[in-house]
Amino acid sequence: MVSEGKSGSLFYWSHDGRYVVKTIAADERGALKDMLHAYKGYVSSHPNTLITKYLGLFDLRVPNTKGHSVSRHDIACWRLSCILPRVTV
Repeated sequence: MVSEGKSGSLFYWSHDGRYVVKTIAADERGALKDMLHAYKGYVSSHPNTLITKYLGLFDLRVPNTKGHSVSRHDIACWRLSCILPRVTV
């Protein structure tokens, strides 16, 4: 399932709803990188936390069909910690 957030980011859910992939802006990427060390320490010492468990931060570059330019996308992936009913609108 694909959804567009208020920020314009795209969200992609896995078929079972347990994983989310989101396109993010450069400032959000910077914020994630800045908090990574503290985040890793907290999640490691609190394995039952309900804080989102990030699986990765990726820089995806896709060439256009003519191969002249590249479209760049920053993507964050995470596993949903708590299962909430998803509402389809």
